[in-house]
Amino acid sequence: MAEAATGTWRAAEGSTAAADTWRAEAVLEPLPCDFLRLSLDQVSADEQLAQSLMAQQQLGAPVWQSDPNIVGVLRITVDRAELVKNYGFTRMDPYCRLTIGTRVYETNTCYKSGTRPVWNKVIQCLVHKLDTRITIEIFDECQFQQDSRIAWALMPLDDRILQAEKGLALAQELSGEQGEDKEGVIYLQINPVRRRKPHPQPSHTSNSAPAADDVQLLDPSASAETGETTGDESSPEEPYSPPEE
Repeated sequence: MAEAATGTWRAAEGSTAAADTWRAEAVLEPLPCDFLRLSLDQVSADEQLAQSLMAQQQLGAPVWQSDPNIVGVLRITVDRAELVKNYGFTRMDPYCRLTIGTRVYETNTCYKSGTRPVWNKVIQCLVHKLDTRITIEIFDECQFQQDSRIAWALMPLDDRILQAEKGLALAQELSGEQGEDKEGVIYLQINPVRRRKPHPQPSHTSNSAPAADDVQLLDPSASAETGETTGDESSPEEPYSPPEE
């Protein structure tokens, strides 16, 4: 009996010591009152985001044809990011969100990638004539609370991008808690796919009808995705002239 009691006491002493060691290593803080609860603002924001994404999927690629306010289509490849700090006790689960006007696009989540997420996500997006910038945000996906925004940037949507004849490889600096342009770098590849042609001034001396298609196809591979053809590229026929007598 005495030996059994001694063994039980030693086991209890060992458990107490292990618990003390865990408390010394763990960070103990009081939990917020909204722990494990989603705020109404977050629920509303998620609903609006879901509706926006659903509307984009339903409208499909031909939207730019029927809307004269769409000036072009960009194919953006969100390659990867190099962040300077891992926020939290475990490796972060980052994903990237691009916002152009009222249109929102997201990459997949790169789980457990920490400060070196690789997405390699290709996004084809419409550009409105009033759009002036691309908002880039990187979030850490959280399981029991609101996703945490860890880095962001505002990229001007100027002629350097819209009028580019070839793709642009960009390394955009990110801002965050570390300071402006000090949170890391995100690497993007931007390819103009379509660009609306400027309308020529009407000529009073010409009787020719205006062209039906006023959109310039910059990337031939896009025709396979949208189900459109690039048109006949053969040389035009010579006008008929009667033989000389």
